[in-house]
Amino acid sequence: MKKSALEDFLATEQARNIAKISLISEVVNAYSQLILDSEVLKIAAENAAAQSERYKFSEVRYKNGIDSQSDLLNAQALTEAAATAYE
Repeated sequence: MKKSALEDFLATEQARNIAKISLISEVVNAYSQLILDSEVLKIAAENAAAQSERYKFSEVRYKNGIDSQSDLLNAQALTEAAATAYE
C-alpha cells in the first residue's frame, strides 16, 4: 500500500510540474507574439507615414508637371495599401 501511495504522490507531483511547464510555455509564447505584433504594427505605421509623404511629394511633382498622372495614381495606391495594412 505504501508503494501505491508513493506512486500516486509522484504521479501528482509530475502532473503539477507538467502543468507548470505548460503554463510557462503558453505565457512565453503569448508574450513573444505580443512583442512580434507590436513590432509589425510599428513597421506598418512607419510604412504608412512614409507612403503618405511619398504621395504628397508625388502630388507636388504632378502639379508642377514633373510626374505623370500614372505616377500620382501609383503613389496613391501605395498609400492606401499601406494605410489598410496599418489598420
